[in-house]
Order: sequence, then C-alpha cells, then structure tokens
Amino acid sequence: MRRRDFIGVVCGAALASRGVEAQQPAKVWRIGNVVPRTAEQSVSYVKALETRLADLGYVEGRNIVLLHRSLFKE
Repeated sequence: MRRRDFIGVVCGAALASRGVEAQQPAKVWRIGNVVPRTAEQSVSYVKALETRLADLGYVEGRNIVLLHRSLFKE
C-alpha cells in the first residue's frame, strides 16, 4: 500500500467515526385530561381514552404520560 493510500484510509476512518452518535430518545408527550365529573364517574371515559391511544400506538410510560384531573372532588 502506498503512503497516500494509507493516509487516505486513516483520515477517512477518522472522519467517518465522527458522524456516529447515539440515537436520541423519542419525545414523551404529556396529555392532560380534565373531566367535569368526579373521578369515579369518569372511569369509563378515561378507559376509552387510554384504549384509543393504545390503538394509535401510544403506550403510557413509553411515549406518553397521561394526567387525569376532575373538576369536582369526591
């Protein structure tokens, strides 16, 4: 191997290794859910929301965080 070829290979490998980076974590979305009922009355609504989000590929703890609030205290 000639000297220029060797230097070209070494420089090419050094430049190629600089482009390698760790994969960035996916964004975790925070979804707030406010219902005009008590927490007990809104159980079926919340379950339906979670089921539909799961159908769309969203998994709580992995790519979404659900925050449930009710306007009325129990």
